[in-house]
Amino acid sequence: MYAETILNTIYRPVFIPKEQYADRQKFDLLTGEYRNALILNLFESQSKELIKVRNPRQRLSDQQLDERYAGWTAEKDADLEGCWVYYPWSNRLLHLLDEADFIELRTARNRHKITLQEQNSLSKRRIGIIGLSVGHSVALTLATERSFGSLRLADFDTLELSNLNRIRTGIHNCGLNKSVITAREIAELDPFLHIECYTEGITTHNLNDFLTRDGKLDLLIDECDDIEIKIKCREAARPLGIPVVMETSDRGLLDVERFDLHNDRPILHGLLSDIPKERLQNISPADRVGLVMRIIDVSKASLRGRASLLEVGQSISTWPQLASAVTLGGGVVADVSRRILLDQFTESGRYYVDLEQLVGNTPVSPAESVSIHNEKPFDLAAAIVAVDSLSASPPEIYPDPEHIKLIVEAASHAPSYGDVQPWKWIHRNGRLYLFHDKAGSLPFLYYKDILAHFALGAAFQNVVIKSAELGYHATSHIFPADNKPDLVATIEFSNREPVDIASSLSPFIHIRATDRSAGESLQLTDTDLDYLGQAAHGIIHGRIDFIQDSDHIRKLAEVVGACDLVTLLHHEGHADFFGRVVKTNEEANAESENSIPLSTYTSDPGLLTALSIVKDKKIAGILKDIDGGNLVAGLIGRTIATSPCIAAISVTSPGQEAFDSGRIVQDIWLRALKLGLAAEILYSPAVLFERMKNGDGLDNTDMNKIQRLANHFYNTLKLPIESGPVFLLRIQKSATIATKTNRLALDKILFIVNDEI
Repeated sequence: MYAETILNTIYRPVFIPKEQYADRQKFDLLTGEYRNALILNLFESQSKELIKVRNPRQRLSDQQLDERYAGWTAEKDADLEGCWVYYPWSNRLLHLLDEADFIELRTARNRHKITLQEQNSLSKRRIGIIGLSVGHSVALTLATERSFGSLRLADFDTLELSNLNRIRTGIHNCGLNKSVITAREIAELDPFLHIECYTEGITTHNLNDFLTRDGKLDLLIDECDDIEIKIKCREAARPLGIPVVMETSDRGLLDVERFDLHNDRPILHGLLSDIPKERLQNISPADRVGLVMRIIDVSKASLRGRASLLEVGQSISTWPQLASAVTLGGGVVADVSRRILLDQFTESGRYYVDLEQLVGNTPVSPAESVSIHNEKPFDLAAAIVAVDSLSASPPEIYPDPEHIKLIVEAASHAPSYGDVQPWKWIHRNGRLYLFHDKAGSLPFLYYKDILAHFALGAAFQNVVIKSAELGYHATSHIFPADNKPDLVATIEFSNREPVDIASSLSPFIHIRATDRSAGESLQLTDTDLDYLGQAAHGIIHGRIDFIQDSDHIRKLAEVVGACDLVTLLHHEGHADFFGRVVKTNEEANAESENSIPLSTYTSDPGLLTALSIVKDKKIAGILKDIDGGNLVAGLIGRTIATSPCIAAISVTSPGQEAFDSGRIVQDIWLRALKLGLAAEILYSPAVLFERMKNGDGLDNTDMNKIQRLANHFYNTLKLPIESGPVFLLRIQKSATIATKTNRLALDKILFIVNDEI
């Protein structure tokens, strides 16, 4: 890199005073003084070109031009005409036309797209540019058209090799300040343009000086990366009546804010108006991406632009830009700026000059999607036949049908991944039968019915608890018929003393809701843990491990975040999650009573924004191809890592692992609510680690990734990797109130079918 020398900060050429070449003797002294410089005498060629430009009706031959030039210089010493300009950074001495002749010749080919009067008007204009990556292209295009007389450039950054993917300059400039490089290149294009560099960039201390020194700017062009500077420069430009233009090099997005015509309009078109002013100062890195997404309106960004936003700070260090987009942006901004300065364009707004849209393939109507979920709706008649095929003696008691409704209604408040609620209940001749309704199952996540059986176990636990409150003892026979796998449990009732509601968990069944917010600082006592651990009482081979070590919790959080990411980027997992589990608010209200609005799925605005991006399956495909999306995993893991405790639940009863795990998790959850705590089930590891055993639906990349995660997971829990499904329940103290999801109506899940009816 360049050493810090005065030469590295020079960007203005030196005009040799006329006195130093007033006669031949002085001229010879001058050239002697610059004998080590590269001397380029361009005066003759420029003079001949000027003669040609001033005589457009004549086709002058080279000989005729030579004759006219010779006639003009017959009584002159050409070396003493025009002006001599020295460029210190390149050690070159140039002989050029005088300023007026130079400008006339250099702008001759602008006529009549820019008239002479317009060119003269532009020569009096002051423009400021903040940020010299895209700004470099803008500045050079403006200078090439000569759309200003004075230009202020601000950038604290130096040129690096990676900048040369979009900045058109030489590698010899690496290490130099970007504004100095830009100013030098403009000077080499037109030494008569006035350039001023702010090599320290824009700060709160120099912003007003940048906007108003020696007369306020006529136009501000914002191409900086710093969000706070973007906000502050607009807040300063608005009362001064300085219009602002910005281009983002994605889909040719262009913002125009005419504060000169409407100084009461909100900055950035009001996109940040609902954010408190104090949150727009000292912006944290965690909030920065979310604000960028707001400013550019991420829903309208290009597919690869949106995918790239999630990779900033992950696989890439900054927002990617291509030379083609930057060059296009330079042209668009220069064109719009010229028309603003000439009062030919007076609107404010956001515009797109999207080449992929303007020059692209003819859109093809998408093929009608075919659902990969082929489960049949629940067949009540077949279910009754299955029930009646079971041999059984008369039940001990026949519960009141109204009590059955209360029991099943309580059961329906059990958790199920994606709020699928995969249950149907038949009350027949005194017994209650629990069926797995596969019609709503999710193809990827409900692999081998693990999560369905887990949910059904949680529902049965609610049956046990509610029955006890009503004075019944509920017992079950799990999977009573080998040839009827959808018949999950037969439940019989016997009399018992009702459980005092004050000591019961029943009141908490209806208030249970998933809380995905970050946890508050909390240390569970041994008494708390003993109480929570009683949830496994009576379940054979049930095991609960309470993890409170922060390092172990962090490791588990990383695994869960990574497993969730694998699910979201898998084509079937993506369809499950975004097609069935979460919806936009409008979709959730219109389509299904048991889907979750995306806005309530998480309280983390960064994760909410990231999920809204990944919702596009094409973006998910891009992220999968580049092994990206780790920001999503990190955001999920960051919230989980705040948990003071994670319960790991496993059961080794053959065939009942998921069902009994669901019972334990539900009981822990209700006990946690009684202690004033909140909870969330972390599903993805259990499903993916089971899929990994056979590789069903997984490619080699996913398999290798899941294998590494499984090793990390089981090592952290100190369990053998051959263990069955392990379900995680994060337990935390929350300051938020979780939003309950809708329940399916009772008449859709309970069928009372007695012989006498």
